[in-house]
This record gives sequence, structure tokens and C-alpha cells, in this order.
Amino acid sequence: MIPFLARFLLPLGVLTVIILLVGRLPLRRRAREPALAVELGAHAAIWLVVGGCAVIWIPRTRKILHDFGAELSSLSVLVIQIAELMAQPLVMLIITAIVLAADGVIYSLLWENEAADTARNRFSLFMTLVPLSILLVFASAIYLPLLKVMQ
Repeated sequence: MIPFLARFLLPLGVLTVIILLVGRLPLRRRAREPALAVELGAHAAIWLVVGGCAVIWIPRTRKILHDFGAELSSLSVLVIQIAELMAQPLVMLIITAIVLAADGVIYSLLWENEAADTARNRFSLFMTLVPLSILLVFASAIYLPLLKVMQ
């Protein structure tokens, strides 16, 4: 089971560390435009991973669970329904546009108001942890029934 989980979690962990390190570099130079671009790019990359999991990984796992007749918890059913909704390109485009626009507006307001570096860093960390938390919920809602099927 550990190699199975490590195959998915290790690249996600490495990607997160790289995104956090790259996002910190422009903040040290205190340049607004590069910092905004890097932060939005980093957050977009993390949301891309969330979208990829919802569109590719969850439907495949749902098919496996359906083929084996596994009982799904209400959280698993909810995650599968969200993934089916996110699989529609228009919905995915709207969600992505809203999240990244809000992210950019809030982050640029923090720069304009000369907010402390800690406020910008906390917001950046928050916007990094939200999609990672969503990935964790997706993984737990899908892997637990999958582990039951494997037993």
C-alpha cells in the first residue's frame, strides 16, 4: 500500500515544495509584477493538479468501484458528483477564472496597501493549502472505498 500511495503523493509533495520556493523568490526582491505573476502561476499550477485529479483520476476510480459494487460513503458520492461537474470544460473554466481572479485581486491589494510581508506570505500559504486540502479530501474519499475493495 505504501508504494501505491507514494507514487501519487511524492510528485505532489515535490511540486508543492517547488511552487512554494519559486513563489518566495520575487517576494524577497519586493517587486510587485513578478511576485504577482509567480504567485498566480504557482496557484494556477496547484489548481491544475486538482482539476486533473477531478477530471482524470476520480472517474477512473469511480468506474473501478462501480465494477466491484463497492459501497460508497456520502463523502465519496459527493466527491464523485463534484468531479463529474468539474469534468465539464465550461464549468472548469468558470471556476478557474473566479478563483484566480480573486487570488490576483486580493494579492495585488496586499501589495498596494503596503501590507507586511507576513500578510502576503500568509495569504500565499492559504491559497496554496486550500487546493492541497481539497486534494486530501478527494484522496481520502476515493482511496478508502478503494482500499476496502482491495481487501
